[in-house]
Amino acid sequence: MAKKYLTSKMIGHSIAYEGSPEALVSLMKRAKKGEKLTLCFLGGSITQGSLSSTPETCYAYLVYSWFVQRFPKAKFTYVNAGIGGTSSQFGITRLAENVTPYKPDFCMVEFSVNDPANPLFKETYEGLIRRLRRLPGSPALLIMNNLFYDTGVNSQDEHDEIGEAYDITCISVRDAVRPEIEAGRIRREELSPDGLHPNDAGHAVLAGLVTDHLEKLCAEYVEGKAKPAAPVVTIDPVTVNAMEKLKRTQYRSKAVECKGFKPDYSKKKDLHELFKHGWKAWNKGDSITFTFTGSELALQYRKTIHRPTPVAEAIIDGDTAHPVLLDGNFDQDWGDHLYIGTLMYHGERIETALADTGRVQFAKPTKAEAAAEAKLAAISQKQPEKKKHTVTIRIIETHKDDKVPFYLVSFITA
Repeated sequence: MAKKYLTSKMIGHSIAYEGSPEALVSLMKRAKKGEKLTLCFLGGSITQGSLSSTPETCYAYLVYSWFVQRFPKAKFTYVNAGIGGTSSQFGITRLAENVTPYKPDFCMVEFSVNDPANPLFKETYEGLIRRLRRLPGSPALLIMNNLFYDTGVNSQDEHDEIGEAYDITCISVRDAVRPEIEAGRIRREELSPDGLHPNDAGHAVLAGLVTDHLEKLCAEYVEGKAKPAAPVVTIDPVTVNAMEKLKRTQYRSKAVECKGFKPDYSKKKDLHELFKHGWKAWNKGDSITFTFTGSELALQYRKTIHRPTPVAEAIIDGDTAHPVLLDGNFDQDWGDHLYIGTLMYHGERIETALADTGRVQFAKPTKAEAAAEAKLAAISQKQPEKKKHTVTIRIIETHKDDKVPFYLVSFITA
């Protein structure tokens, strides 16, 4: 299917940043020798395979299949660590569970449609890349920038700035595909029925952009005699880098005091069972209090389509005059959503809506967008001061016909 759509012009536009080929070349040389290698794909719903007809037609599996076919002596392990609707902010915290245990030799990173294009998420993305680089074996990394097909919106500029700083190849689906759609040579529906998630043809295009680059590297450096230049990597972080040590606190923590909230001890079968190992609450007045030392705070909780469900509020450091509403009732119908709300950035209280701000690129900002961008930019330059903080979550509204309890998944802090 990729051959029907993929052209040399698209391939030529697809490399947003060339990056050092050294790590990828070393990986392929090991594969040629017949080593055992683990290929990991970390991202959101596109990496998970949303709208691909089978798991085997997802771009991640197609890239894995290229390695298997190209290097028949090697033994490859495939790890798909894609979870729909998740950002690099969550990605950092789940490395220990979803990536590190597999000891990957290669990791492709894809969060460009889930990360808002703002300084906060540029910082979480850098934290993720830095954590991946510190994994045992220093896996070869590759960055993929997907897009909203109708608008071209993504966080490519922010992500590629990080990729360039760490000399990692950045592949842009936006730069390859959008010109073809704008020129009318490809109809968006041919690659993505909903304007975001690729169908089988779209996944084949994504995989084709990646494997074409890998094939060229293989021909030049593995089969050929050329020697790749060593990467030129920044020593100092691009951002303040307060996010690199983000971690999740869940049901077994001793830093949590429950008054009505009940820990969820049910077993988790796989990485897609998102609503496990947190806390549940049914009754008005039920509360849970968490104390931590740091400067960053986000909450993960369930927004459910099984309405109604209880509504909660979060009180930070006893500031009852400025509660944060945590409404577990989801206004969409596609399924339960693991929502992450950022409440504190570099030690400063912020509104969740501010953290989620991501203006459409190339459009003139409204006054509200400009103000939000300016505030985030100012906070992003602030050196975070670690202090002791307390956050209390309390159920403030219940209903006679509540279908499911309020579900708090985790506290995310650094």
